[in-house]
Amino acid sequence: MKKWIGILTALFLALGAATAFADHIRPADAKEIKNKEARNEFNKGASELLKHNYKEAAQHFQRAEQLEPNVPAIHVDLAMALAAEGQQDVAKKEFDRAANLIAKSGETGTQPQG
Repeated sequence: MKKWIGILTALFLALGAATAFADHIRPADAKEIKNKEARNEFNKGASELLKHNYKEAAQHFQRAEQLEPNVPAIHVDLAMALAAEGQQDVAKKEFDRAANLIAKSGETGTQPQG
C-alpha cells in the first residue's frame, strides 16, 4: 500500500497537481522511526504539515531525515511539504529516494541500513 501512495503522489506531482492536493495531505506514521529525536522532529513536521505551514514542516522533516536517512516515510512527507511549497524538482528527488528505499526493503524484507 505504501508503495502505491508514493507512486500516486509522484504521479500527481509530475502532472503539476501538487497544489491541488495540498488540502488532502496526511502525514505518514512515525512508528518506523527508531531515533527518538528524529521521531520528535518528524512529529513536529507532521503537525506543521496539517496546519499548512509547509516551510516549517519541511525544515522539521529535513532534520528528521538527517538523523534517520533510511526511513521512506520521512522522505515522502518531506516531498509533500516541498511540493505544496512549489518546489517540485526537490520534491521529486525526495519521492525518488523514498521509492528506492521502499524497493530495497522489499528486496530484503527489512528496512535498509545506512
